[in-house]
Amino acid sequence: MTGFLPVFLRTSPILAYTALLLPCNAQAYVQDAVCQPLAPEKNNRMRPSLAGSYCLKSNLEIQSRNWLLPDGPAGLASQAVANHRDNVILDLQSHTVRVGDGSLGIRIENTDPTNYVPGRQGVAQSPFSSSNACIRLSDPHSQGWSVRVEGSGTYCLAEDLNQSAPPAWMRLPHMAVPYDPLVAVPRGAAGNITIDLAGRLLVTTMESGQGMMHLGGAAWIDGESHPQLSPARGILLRNGSIRTTVQPAVIMIHNWNGENRRFYRKAIAQNTLRGTPLTDSHGNLGRYQTTDFVLENLTLTSDQIVVLMQGKNNIIRRCKIIGANAAVNLYGPNLVFEDNEIVMMARDPADAGGEPQVALYVEDGFGAVIRNNRFVIKGRPDGAVAMEFKNSAGVVLEGNTVEGKASLYRTLDEKSTVEVRPATQQTPLVTRHPDPRETQ
Repeated sequence: MTGFLPVFLRTSPILAYTALLLPCNAQAYVQDAVCQPLAPEKNNRMRPSLAGSYCLKSNLEIQSRNWLLPDGPAGLASQAVANHRDNVILDLQSHTVRVGDGSLGIRIENTDPTNYVPGRQGVAQSPFSSSNACIRLSDPHSQGWSVRVEGSGTYCLAEDLNQSAPPAWMRLPHMAVPYDPLVAVPRGAAGNITIDLAGRLLVTTMESGQGMMHLGGAAWIDGESHPQLSPARGILLRNGSIRTTVQPAVIMIHNWNGENRRFYRKAIAQNTLRGTPLTDSHGNLGRYQTTDFVLENLTLTSDQIVVLMQGKNNIIRRCKIIGANAAVNLYGPNLVFEDNEIVMMARDPADAGGEPQVALYVEDGFGAVIRNNRFVIKGRPDGAVAMEFKNSAGVVLEGNTVEGKASLYRTLDEKSTVEVRPATQQTPLVTRHPDPRETQ
């Protein structure tokens, strides 16, 4: 029954916003069955756990965020009703589902095991997996603040996004303010996602404002070994501009632990970097799973950290990246970083949260290919380098240039090995060294 989700949602008022996601070939039907009562509690999500017929027994409300702490965590359910099961009938019985500015209404999505794509364990079939058409993407709340993508497909941004807010003393009671990233691909999303910004400008001037955000896997910090969650493979972001202030413009991470806290809640000058816990591989590159993240034809700007990316087989190409110390931070093997321009406004590390004057930092970067990039070092460089490598063997540098007071690269350990090729040496476009573990 792959790709089939029989669900029936009977009519009732749903205020603010309702997201109803059905996969291809999904069908709605009515079935006589014994009604199982659902007794809602304010601000709590309801989630039917088994197939069957359910009846809402009273109104359900999820309030808006606390206007006194508009930038703080909402602590509220992300949706009022969530269903991920086959063969479910939900009868609202004329009751009202009311949600505030931080939650969705009713979300129905096909992620039962019977609907997984054969041969792609852990990736659910989505409503757009069989179509190459461009799906228009805009803020569902019509505020021009943020967009969210979960299903496979090609999406085109239909509007510029701009997040700003008046000073706290000017905010009125219950005034909504943006809190979500400009572009979010949530944990558990399907893979094979292309987001085309279509030349749009995405800007957040808020200290908490983040750009593109995807966190996959699980950030365990107990030091134990846990089963790995499959990544959402093949997320591509292209053709537009993202500008943030304090927070990174792009965070795309697949974790199996959260033991690397380098950028998590880091104090930088008078601000705090929300960041995210990264994985500490402890030198074991075999635990990396293929992510195939791609950034392409983008202008990415932030006051300091611009890109955090962790995974395997990732590509960044034809981008202009403008930041300060530690502007770009890439973790994982088989990286391709090509035809980019990186502008680093070098600061004293004391003013940069202790981060060194490094434009591109690569860790666990076995077989990385870094070519035809232009590094422009401005500000107050003192011992700056364009690139820095840790636990990264077999790195190839080709045709990279550095403008300003900085050296080309340095290694932090004996495990890191770098081959520098001149720009005039034309080699076939073999973008990745084979991993010896994959050829045994």
